[in-house]
Amino acid sequence: MGPPAEDPVPRQSLPYVAKNLGLALAALGSGEAIRRLSLAGGYVPPMWAPAGLFVGALWVAGLDLWPGVLLGMLALCTVAGTSVGNAMGVGAGNVVGALVAVNAVGDVRDP
Repeated sequence: MGPPAEDPVPRQSLPYVAKNLGLALAALGSGEAIRRLSLAGGYVPPMWAPAGLFVGALWVAGLDLWPGVLLGMLALCTVAGTSVGNAMGVGAGNVVGALVAVNAVGDVRDP
């Protein structure tokens, strides 16, 4: 056996952290925009827009960005007034949902 495979994205690298923070900020911005523009008096869940963003980001940039999904949902839920416990549950659900969606679609870019 050869040497152990290296991690494709070192967890401590600045670009890795920047990508995750960028994804989290994009989620917060899109969710907050949906919440403010809602014509239904706040009854449109602000999590719908970031959910699609998460699937696209993980599919294009890689599954290693799942911490950005969790961080983005924690920030969005906290800004929306959700308790920390509920925010953790929503964040975990969005991480699992995005990972399942990306794995279900598979790699359609390279037939």
